[in-house]
Amino acid sequence: MARLRNLFKSCSIQKKFFAAMLLSSGASILILLLIASLLLFWSQFRQQTISSEKQLDYISEQLNFYLESVDNYSRTIISDGEIQSCFSRRKYDRNFSIDTEDARITEILCHVIQSTDYIHQVTLYDLEKKPLFTTALYPVQSDAPKEIESETGTWLYTRQISNYAKSRAIPALSFFRPFFSYETGEKLGYIEIAVPEASISAIYASKTTEYNSLFLTDRDGRIVSTLDYQSIGELFTDFERLRPDSGSSHCFTFQAVLFGRHFPKLNWYLVNRIGYTEFFFPILLTGICCVGAGILLLAVCAMSAHRIARTITAPIQSLIGHMRTIRSGQWLLLPDAAFPSDQDMHLLFESFNRMITAQEALKNELVSSQREKDRMSLDLLQQQINPHFLYNTLDNICSLAEIGESDILVQMVMNLSSFYRNTLSSGRFHITVREELEITKAYLKIMEIRKNGKFRFSVDCREEAADCECIKLLLQPIVENSIYHGFSDLDTQGSISIQAYCENDCVILKVEDNGCGFSREALEGIWNAPSRHFGIRSIHQRIVLYYGEEYGMQIRTRPGKGCITTLTLPERRQTHEASVSDH
Repeated sequence: MARLRNLFKSCSIQKKFFAAMLLSSGASILILLLIASLLLFWSQFRQQTISSEKQLDYISEQLNFYLESVDNYSRTIISDGEIQSCFSRRKYDRNFSIDTEDARITEILCHVIQSTDYIHQVTLYDLEKKPLFTTALYPVQSDAPKEIESETGTWLYTRQISNYAKSRAIPALSFFRPFFSYETGEKLGYIEIAVPEASISAIYASKTTEYNSLFLTDRDGRIVSTLDYQSIGELFTDFERLRPDSGSSHCFTFQAVLFGRHFPKLNWYLVNRIGYTEFFFPILLTGICCVGAGILLLAVCAMSAHRIARTITAPIQSLIGHMRTIRSGQWLLLPDAAFPSDQDMHLLFESFNRMITAQEALKNELVSSQREKDRMSLDLLQQQINPHFLYNTLDNICSLAEIGESDILVQMVMNLSSFYRNTLSSGRFHITVREELEITKAYLKIMEIRKNGKFRFSVDCREEAADCECIKLLLQPIVENSIYHGFSDLDTQGSISIQAYCENDCVILKVEDNGCGFSREALEGIWNAPSRHFGIRSIHQRIVLYYGEEYGMQIRTRPGKGCITTLTLPERRQTHEASVSDH
């Protein structure tokens, strides 16, 4: 993540602007795409749900039509006069033989259901529930069930003998009801109309595909009707999760979506099992279309962002190119023809031209300032390298030669040589603190000999300050002032202490003497021109000119006890390259 941030920071303005626009538009498109996808998903899911429920409605209507038709057929049959007469005679006459009536009654039954292909057979039972008449090719061998006393009829799941093979039993749905005499109201017998399961499954056969299946279960969840004949009688494992006690319901399983509908007449349940492939295909197709539209919109946004970014950054690139020209040393103003028509960029170009004009003026001011610095440095150098100091020192050398003080003579000559060599320093204005202290020590040793030991001095330079940058000839005017003015009226031996150290990212040069010090008026006179203390005042001015107002010189005087002069410089390390650049 940090690497990406650094990479982004290093990019050009055009790329950053392009990335920002692309990210913002991409985020907006993503949000809109997500919202649209959710809405479309909900819409498609609702449509799929409605479609599945319509299939269940269709099957329910067809099945209900079968049941009502069977109920109507049963009413037609039991209301037939010959059937009523036959069963009434059998009830009161035990010797009545039905053999003579068998062909006629069977003909009546076949006539009623002859055009109905979804009825397997019709059977009439006596009061003892023994089969008497039937349309089946193979006679019914079993009695009617016991639980068929409801006058409105009872639907039961049964097994019937196939009309094509006597040894084969087929699942069927049978409607049982008792029937009564229209004259006396007495119960005469029972009727059964059997509908084969194949006729029921044919209702939804056209609605079944390889990805979905429709079937019916009883109230316990066992499959009673399905196109897969082998599954009849098996327990539907997800029945308890789906079971709709009233109305419709749906649920999701590991591989499919289940829709259920309760069928009250049979107390059965219609189940529509749709695989995820078929159920979610329209949703997936819609999602792919949404993603494609999003990618297309993103591409359009990328092209638009690139064009807008170029429109905005082209003037900036032109401005950057002109800045490179200026950096090469050609301080030229932007021509009017280069100004863009955009109001903001036009203002920026005008501001840039004003800045160039101001920079030119500032450059001239800095040149003047540098000249002033050089003048002050040369003035200070000329003041230090004055004939009086040189002549007086040479006179002392001659005197030492005449009296034969060769050792002292050598020391003075060596110190004089060191002083002038370091003072000139190949024309450099910036030297190290160590070199500045060498100049000061050479001067103090010369003056110590000339003043016959009237003062002593000590130098303490910490290692971290020795290689820091320093302006040349900062300390010499201070110690000279201590010798000529601080110790002139001193009866005891004078003392000068010089310290150099670093503190708070600054280099501190401190000079402390035990001379007579300054009065307040004399101290104020140092800072006022004209003054005989030009060298002292110029030290502060040079520090401010080179380093800024936050640096400079402070003098703390102690009348009769000496003074402490503190110089504050920035902590800058002097390198060999810096020394070379000052030549």
